[in-house]
Amino acid sequence: MAAARLGLCRARCCSAAPPRCGPGTGSAPLPARSLPPRRPRGRLSPSGCGRRRSSKQRTCLEVHTAFIRGVGANRIYAGQMAVLGRSSVGPIIQQMWNQEKDHLKKFSELMVAYRVRPTVLLPFWNVAGFSGTPCLG
Repeated sequence: MAAARLGLCRARCCSAAPPRCGPGTGSAPLPARSLPPRRPRGRLSPSGCGRRRSSKQRTCLEVHTAFIRGVGANRIYAGQMAVLGRSSVGPIIQQMWNQEKDHLKKFSELMVAYRVRPTVLLPFWNVAGFSGTPCLG
């Protein structure tokens, strides 16, 4: 039954029916030269408005995103250590937190090198990362 519906849908969508508006609305299909130009492939901005980003802009965006992730992970590990630091998993959490501190240090250096500004929401991110961990765990 679903295959029959799919075949019916394909028959409607892929039929050689003439377009309903624009030049060529008669019985003949549009000539190839009057079709709108295809958008070239490439990275688009997150808003989807079609603006391309240069390689430097993409790099800055990646550094910014990695820094924010590092800040969040750092605050989450701080919250875990506050709650679970004296338990049996405390040394494991401390080891992972030390690795994350190294990552955050490197991304902080990259933020300065690429002249990327941190997010305005950084204070909120600090509080949410630290205080949200005990609530969830």
